[in-house]
Order: sequence, then C-alpha cells, then structure tokens
Amino acid sequence: MTFSAQPSRTACIVAGITMGSLALPAPSGFAATSTAPSHATVVIRDIGFHARTVAVRRGGSVTWEWRDGSAGAAVSHTLTSASGLRFRSADARSHGRYTVRFAKTGTYAYECTIHVGMTGRVLVR
Repeated sequence: MTFSAQPSRTACIVAGITMGSLALPAPSGFAATSTAPSHATVVIRDIGFHARTVAVRRGGSVTWEWRDGSAGAAVSHTLTSASGLRFRSADARSHGRYTVRFAKTGTYAYECTIHVGMTGRVLVR
C-alpha cells in the first residue's frame, strides 16, 4: 500500500470547513448575525487601555473602568473619541466608570488626551 504525500481534494475541503476557512454566504431570506458580544469592558491602568481593541454588536455598549493608582499615587486619564461617534468622559480621573452605547456599525477610535500614544478602538459589527 502506498500513501500520497499530498492530501486528497476531499480532505482539503473537509479541513477547510472544520477550520472555518470556507466562508459561505447566508441563504437568501436569512440575515447574517453578529457573534460579537452586546457589552465589553476596557480597564484603564498602567498608562494604557486593557484591551486596546474590543468588539460589540450594533446596539451594544462599552464600559471603561478607571483603575490606575491608589488614592495616594493616582494617575489621571481622559477618554475622548478620535473618530466617528463623538463621546468624552467628564474631567480627567483615576477612578470611576463611563459607558457608551454604539447604535451604528463601524470602527470608533478613542484616546487619552493626557498620555500620547494611549489609544484604543471599538469595532461595532
């Protein structure tokens, strides 16, 4: 019995379906649905947004939580949109929460205006 070094066409197709590399359109009459969650949380600490990129479905929301420093050594940050939907947290702060609901699909960039390079984005699907 001999074995071929190359997989058969059937094996390649089955592997593609199993690994998700074969994308098929939704049948007509069916709407594609987003698998993105309806809510995400971004933690603000150590001069950064954790996670820098989050995804939510259309109509979903993102909550930013300030957790940078202790009461004696608190580091303040702002949260300001850099593109798309306009949002801005209240004054600079080191503790607290701020939530934004995203009604339209798209990519929304945001930043801390105090710390250069401290940026993030929300993907709304």
